[in-house]
Amino acid sequence: MVTGGFRSRRAMNEALASDELEMIGIARPLCLDPALSKGLLDGSVESAPLWERGLRLGPGAFGPSSGVKMMRGFNHQAAVAWYYRHILALADDRPIDTGLSARKALFQHLRDEARLARARRRYRKA
Repeated sequence: MVTGGFRSRRAMNEALASDELEMIGIARPLCLDPALSKGLLDGSVESAPLWERGLRLGPGAFGPSSGVKMMRGFNHQAAVAWYYRHILALADDRPIDTGLSARKALFQHLRDEARLARARRRYRKA
């Protein structure tokens, strides 16, 4: 089994036909479209979107190719937060917002995690 990197139906079929693997995971694309697997299997979809290519905190030194290691880490965390926000939307039966910026997703995630941490501390004190 392998997960990560596969997006096209053709590449997935070639990899499976080579007998090098038996299963392919496509986790990130499913965060926005749970029906994607069905479309890839029945041939109505040729490839999964590469949303992560457009996710960045900013241009240049603020982007994922920044010369500053910490900024690259923040960009990675922002991309993870972006997908996480979509998982939460699916769980709450809210519409998917592909226009959500990586920066906004990161700030929303940090805000929510801070609220949860405060609630946990209050619960432990009670």
